[in-house]
Amino acid sequence: MPKDPFEQSFLLLSVSNRDRRVFEGSVKALSAFNAKGPFDVLPGHANLISLIHNGLVIHKNERERQTIAFQKGVLKASQNRVFIYIVS
Repeated sequence: MPKDPFEQSFLLLSVSNRDRRVFEGSVKALSAFNAKGPFDVLPGHANLISLIHNGLVIHKNERERQTIAFQKGVLKASQNRVFIYIVS
């Protein structure tokens, strides 16, 4: 693993709810919404914890996207790893 987080070109993403893991894998980026509006998480992103809502878009690569619908969740991003827990 590169020592500089900006050298890594992907994120390790895990999305789960209380029943199961909804998604797990390497992605190029993700887009989500919080109280201040839409935001993106890219490799090298600063540490972040946020309440999120209205789903998210996973950018698997330059062409492939996956949408996960939900009402509320919690996102934690640190060292190119992103954990999302879907509440409802």
